[in-house]
Amino acid sequence: IVREMIVKQPISRNILKFLTFYGGFTDFGVAIRSSSDVIGQTDFDSQIPVFLFLSDGESNSGEQEMSDLYDLHGSKGLITYTVAFGEHPDRNKLNKMAERAHGTFCAAVDGIELIETFKVFIKGVERTTRFEN
Repeated sequence: IVREMIVKQPISRNILKFLTFYGGFTDFGVAIRSSSDVIGQTDFDSQIPVFLFLSDGESNSGEQEMSDLYDLHGSKGLITYTVAFGEHPDRNKLNKMAERAHGTFCAAVDGIELIETFKVFIKGVERTTRFEN
């Protein structure tokens, strides 16, 4: 359901009601591969793919999947961000993941810092968006 929503509907739709959140050790690889599949189904003639990964960094996977993501979609102009969120995130893990996808790493301790981080990302994406005139 989420995959179809992402591909067929604007991101502004209320997607939260379709998502389930779990705490604890997460397999990043599954999420990154699923996102890569969605990116692969999208036409990027007028858009640039942006991949934003937000986590506390607790996983034993993700680095290779980020490399694979970039290998598959980097030629489309893929922009990647990893964000460490929370009081004790694994910043090293998320930074390595960003590096593997030629992306940007940031950390946010609380909701206020997270909002400011997203504002920076949005400005960066706006500067690189392809518009047809």
